[in-house]
Amino acid sequence: MLLMAFMAPWAAKADELTIYGDGDLDNNEYVPVYGYYADATYDNSQFIIPEDAIENLYNGTISGLTFYTKTASTQQWNAEFNVYLMTVAQTTLSNIIDHTSATVVYTGTLDATGSTMTISFTNNFTYTGGNLLIGFEVKTKNSGYAHTYFYGKNQSSNTAVIYYGNSYPSTATQAFLPKTTFTYTPGAAPTCPKPTDFEATSSSITSNQATLTWTAGEAGQVDFDIVVSPTELTDPSAGTVVELRGLAALSYTTPATLTAHHTYYAYVRAYCGTDDQSRWVKTTFTTACGAVGLTYDYNFSDASELECWTMTNCDANTGISSSQFQFKPSSDTDNPPTLITPELITTSNGISVAFDYKSQYGGDSWAEKFRVGYSTNSTSLSDFTWTEEITSSSSSYTSFQRYFAVDGIKYVAIQNIYNNNAYYLYIDNVS
Repeated sequence: MLLMAFMAPWAAKADELTIYGDGDLDNNEYVPVYGYYADATYDNSQFIIPEDAIENLYNGTISGLTFYTKTASTQQWNAEFNVYLMTVAQTTLSNIIDHTSATVVYTGTLDATGSTMTISFTNNFTYTGGNLLIGFEVKTKNSGYAHTYFYGKNQSSNTAVIYYGNSYPSTATQAFLPKTTFTYTPGAAPTCPKPTDFEATSSSITSNQATLTWTAGEAGQVDFDIVVSPTELTDPSAGTVVELRGLAALSYTTPATLTAHHTYYAYVRAYCGTDDQSRWVKTTFTTACGAVGLTYDYNFSDASELECWTMTNCDANTGISSSQFQFKPSSDTDNPPTLITPELITTSNGISVAFDYKSQYGGDSWAEKFRVGYSTNSTSLSDFTWTEEITSSSSSYTSFQRYFAVDGIKYVAIQNIYNNNAYYLYIDNVS
């Protein structure tokens, strides 16, 4: 009994998990909270931490958060804030999202005058998986504000949003997540551990199929459920679940019915019994570009239209600009910038090519030159047969049309030829 008395307090001891604190750190004034507007009517912020970053918190009870200042506040913030947590399906933010169902874990003032800003919860939060949204909002306006910068890591997408101001509040998004320490009490380990290393093997991805592989969460797992969906699912169980039982190799090859150049969402979970499955694990993959029909029509309205095209010898000044394709000539005459279509469905009747072209400036002094080619083999420039050079001396669009009476054409290319004083060549409405 004496031994048990000593062990009970130790079992309840809180652990800590720190994320986004390794290596060289970035800093941000807006996330987790915008100190310069801490005395405003609105100083609300939200940011989302992806599930993978907080795996160790699963089934645990979070009792506190600590954030780390690069530049501390010079004033105490006297406003009363609500701090709240909730799990969400999304990983990015463009506006403050509804949080009426969130758990308010703390109400009170915030102190960022030192090297850390620590929040001890008055209402603990049990984390059961999912992306974790952490939010701050002013409950009662009061005095005190100052520029305050927090350490963390820049992200590739907008993971945070801030709504701040008084009579005319503003919204700003941020691609940043703060260095955060969670204080938590670990929960029970799952009875059915989830798979890991789930991915579509790159060498297997074609325009209509892919093979997914994963690693069992524990030795001996051979039963799994898998879902492959053309859209992201909040609950993968609502999708088309394929039951995989008694697998000798942990892989799954989709039917050869996927859509070319489309992003798919795949989910896998371990099946340990009727009432015992692991959490779902997600990955994404994009199928390869497939051959397109001859009824194609491209007006370069957005960058996605170029995703299956090939740009060869093109610098940063070449690409879509104002809903048209812009060539910047290169003085390297051995490697002219070239735009190549996606692979075309070949026919035995030849192919007709049409598009509009113009120069940046009119007149012979600013003339642009280009030529058009076709290939029955690959996108290698050496495989193309080229037309004569064509000169564009007008700043208004002129139509080009040519019929290539060649069987089996797979690719068509437009190549910008260098000319002294040339500036930009524009292409539009390729059909």
